[in-house]
Amino acid sequence: MARAVAVMTLVVPIVAGGAISNRDDAPVFSPQRVNIPLGFGAAGQYVMPVNMATGDNTQNFNFTLAMNSGLTYVAGQGCSTCSNIALYDQSRSTTAQALNANATTNFLTDTSSGPVIKETCSIQTSNGSNWVYPNQTVVVIQNQQANGFGQLLGGFTGVSGIVGLGTNLNSQPSSSGGGFQAAFADSIYGQWLNRNPTASNFSFGMALSPPAVRRNNGSTVPSDAAGTNAGVLNWMQPDSSMYKGDQITFKPVDNSANGGAAGNSGSPPSNAPSSEWSLSLDGWVFADGDNRISNTRSVVADVEALYTELYFPQDQATLLHAAIKGSSLQPNLGSLGPTISRAWTIPCDAQFSFGFVVGSQTFTLDHNSLVIRESDGTCVSAIEAWADPNQTKYLLGSSFISSIYLLTVMERKSSALRHSPTHLRSHLTLVPS
Repeated sequence: MARAVAVMTLVVPIVAGGAISNRDDAPVFSPQRVNIPLGFGAAGQYVMPVNMATGDNTQNFNFTLAMNSGLTYVAGQGCSTCSNIALYDQSRSTTAQALNANATTNFLTDTSSGPVIKETCSIQTSNGSNWVYPNQTVVVIQNQQANGFGQLLGGFTGVSGIVGLGTNLNSQPSSSGGGFQAAFADSIYGQWLNRNPTASNFSFGMALSPPAVRRNNGSTVPSDAAGTNAGVLNWMQPDSSMYKGDQITFKPVDNSANGGAAGNSGSPPSNAPSSEWSLSLDGWVFADGDNRISNTRSVVADVEALYTELYFPQDQATLLHAAIKGSSLQPNLGSLGPTISRAWTIPCDAQFSFGFVVGSQTFTLDHNSLVIRESDGTCVSAIEAWADPNQTKYLLGSSFISSIYLLTVMERKSSALRHSPTHLRSHLTLVPS
């Protein structure tokens, strides 16, 4: 069945004499699709098997996904807070290269830091083979501190690292020693385009299954769901059967705003994530029976698979829940922790819906996605508010991403961009089912 499609396009500059180049005298290289299956980790994260180093020195891990950082992260041997997981041992690797730099990354609920290295990594594909990406920039986490509800790695999560699906375009110099600043060349895409100079782009499609655990609230995945099909990455080529190409319409995306998050250690983690993958939407529509509220102003929303729910500006979330009879604000119930988000309890039989407007179309989530039943029998709204009343951006977590097919293209342009700065050009495309 075709899904709504979010299409995001990144334009990469041609750097004179630089590492990323495009040979005009060679035929364009078009890679074949590699399917990377995703499973559910113990805490509900989307995970994939990742290997680091090669041969007899290969080390095996489960990594989760992050949209808004373009680096790879792995818990290192010296990480005292990374318990109950496999830890990366750099001394066992013959392919690791130290960069004499350190990096600190602020995610929404976690601050992680450690030395930066280069390493050969690989991801397991659906046919059992490995997709190898050498010379990957990796932060070996030696310290992580929970800013909100909990840390991203270790504990009961079973997750040892993070595969960054961002581009580093909004990265700032790290506040830690070494002065490391991530660039596009440090991303998976930058390295692949460097190794494949006749390729015009790097693209992938993401089809997530609905989250197995909601609200990032410390719950564990039911034993019958752990490790099962959580979706797929159609790596290097999207799956055209997932959408109807003749019905797509494009919507420009605003990537000018830069909140504080992964890849940008200069902003507090209580802000919204960085703006590497942001969608510019034409407003929204809320309906609860005959009660209807609409916002016709343009809104900017980030997408991030690390988190499950929908996070709105405080005034907008308050307006919506005032229209739901029986709703009650619970400042300490936010899924990201009370300093980052706040939530509302709602009647379990609430039948409201919410839709984002794009052009002439509205993409709607119904009560099945928006009403979450907790283990104690109470129900909580999937729409939360930022604790910071000054935060104006939206964040769309995996409950939204799992309802669309996310198609991303990192496109390399001609020498006309040789001296242009890197910039991001994105589109949101909705395709009727």
